[in-house]
Amino acid sequence: FTAHAKLGSSPTTQTSHGSKVTTRTALIVDDSLSARRAAAQIMRDAGYEIRTAIDGLDAVSLLEHLVPDVILVDMEMPRMNGLELTTHIRGRAHLKNIPIIMITSRSTEKHRQQGDAAGVNAYLVKPFSEDKLLQHVDNLVGFAV
Repeated sequence: FTAHAKLGSSPTTQTSHGSKVTTRTALIVDDSLSARRAAAQIMRDAGYEIRTAIDGLDAVSLLEHLVPDVILVDMEMPRMNGLELTTHIRGRAHLKNIPIIMITSRSTEKHRQQGDAAGVNAYLVKPFSEDKLLQHVDNLVGFAV
């Protein structure tokens, strides 16, 4: 699988009728395999190409060659957590405007405020509803899902 979304350009795919369709890319960052798979399936069903990372450092490596349309990130991960990753992304000119949705088991106002301070665009508490996730994605990316 190759990264299609480079430097903000969305790839296009030729359909059988000759029209071009824009493909959006989602980066899912979570140390839990089951959480990555569940989020990936939701986003794939919504028409997104999927890239995954197991933690913030893995995501930073991917982001050297990939500019996704949206990032779904867990808060608590080894090596680099979701808050640190969000701060890293917001500090990079070519990445800073990517919508970031934090998906976490942490439901306190303190954790929500930490996400806001880091630059998270939306905050979902696990377990989350698929509809709520897709509503956030649609609002942030502006791509009908």
